[in-house]
Amino acid sequence: MVKSRGIALCAAAAMATLVSVGIAQATPAVDGVINPSDYSYVISQSLAEVTGGPGSTSSTPISATAQLYVTTDSSGNLYVGLNVPQSIVDNSYGSNAYGWGSGGHTLNDLLGSDGADFTINNSSGNAIFGGVMDYVSGGGYSGPGGTTGPGPGPNPGPGPNPGPGPGPGPGSTGGTGSTGSTFQALTSDGFNASYGNSQDDASLTTGSTTDIIAAQTSMGYNYNLFKNASGAAGLFGKSGKTPNSPAVTLNSKGQEVASSSSYAGWQFGVQYTFEVSGSFLKANGFSYTPADFASEITVPYIHASPSKLSGIRFTTTPNTAVPTPLPNTLLLASAGLLGIGLMQIMRPRRRKA
Repeated sequence: MVKSRGIALCAAAAMATLVSVGIAQATPAVDGVINPSDYSYVISQSLAEVTGGPGSTSSTPISATAQLYVTTDSSGNLYVGLNVPQSIVDNSYGSNAYGWGSGGHTLNDLLGSDGADFTINNSSGNAIFGGVMDYVSGGGYSGPGGTTGPGPGPNPGPGPNPGPGPGPGPGSTGGTGSTGSTFQALTSDGFNASYGNSQDDASLTTGSTTDIIAAQTSMGYNYNLFKNASGAAGLFGKSGKTPNSPAVTLNSKGQEVASSSSYAGWQFGVQYTFEVSGSFLKANGFSYTPADFASEITVPYIHASPSKLSGIRFTTTPNTAVPTPLPNTLLLASAGLLGIGLMQIMRPRRRKA
């Protein structure tokens, strides 16, 4: 009886450790790359491809799903990560575009109108924060010979030799001339409506940019990681070169990865990550209840123009939030705790003389 009770208590202690650590996992780095083990919950998003012209409400469900990752920290800050399936859009482009057919895919496509619409609701169902997060902002790349210059962004950069334009896409801070490209990695101002224009689709409809602590996407991550690499000009279209992503191969899970070890960190998946202030959320009635996450954090649509399918806009339907798998290290630690406890319980006791 004593041993059975001890075993039960030990198992309960190990389970409590798992639960407590699982709810408070490592704080995500808002760098544009989603590490699932850093988030407490994942909400699968069923997708439908919008058909018809602008303003159409007709849509057709597709088999691919997106994943919305959610967690909070001790200050109440909310971390959100959206993973878009590679079967819809990816970060392969130029001569190394993978799965894009005869139409191809260019860096300029990503610099265009690609983005995701996010809404955060309070416990009463009222929107307290929302808008389109632009996938990546930039001044557009300079064409061969400097014949293509930056577009007429709202704040053109002081390039020494601005091309005649219009460039492939004005950036939120403008271009730097035909000798290079700003290719601005997305920051919190990606939600700022004042930077919204025909090529930079960021638009904040509810809330304020002061409510955003950080924001980044996987293409911004790629730029930050490789902007100073020896092959950066070829990757991002600097110095008059036409941009090409690293060549693609598939890993054992069927996911796109760089075929060359020189670009092993390149992210082909399209991902959005951002962090929202806890003080703002608390003041506006966000519930922090995991069962409510699917209705409180939504993605009305994802825009990919072009996409690997026929449409360019995809609506989402959230499923139930479920806990993310715990890292193996935590599972091993809890298993070890349980094992030590069992050893102590089962150890024969010496009888007193």
